[in-house]
Amino acid sequence: MSAEKKTFNEFIFHHRVPIQIRFDDIDRMGHVNNTVLMSYFDYGKVCYFQFLNPELIYEERAPFIIVHYETDFYQPVFAQEEIFVQTKITGFGEKSVEFIQRIVCGEKIKCVCRTIMAGFNHQTQTSERIPEAFKDLARKIEISR
Repeated sequence: MSAEKKTFNEFIFHHRVPIQIRFDDIDRMGHVNNTVLMSYFDYGKVCYFQFLNPELIYEERAPFIIVHYETDFYQPVFAQEEIFVQTKITGFGEKSVEFIQRIVCGEKIKCVCRTIMAGFNHQTQTSERIPEAFKDLARKIEISR
């Protein structure tokens, strides 16, 4: 996987989605609870999959599952801020795909998440190879823009 070879500021993100902060996302200290930020990252991945191939999201069951999250928090996210989730695929294994995501407010990076998702067959409950067609599509989008 390639994400460890670069710092998070070296990645170029071609996809971003605005996030609507809701009342119950806010904790008693007036900022978005860190556990809620994980749902923002998940929403960013769903939108990214739609960006790559809308058919992926409308399958009966998505062909990927999350197997690892790793998040660094740099600044709190406050209710009044306009934030975006940026998403990028940074590498593939035989049965896995690695994402880097950031929550940003303007130029400020609020937090960064590295996620590993595995190909998964829901009928057999086993891991599966990531289809080459999916890898090719992701590489084309990430490299050509």
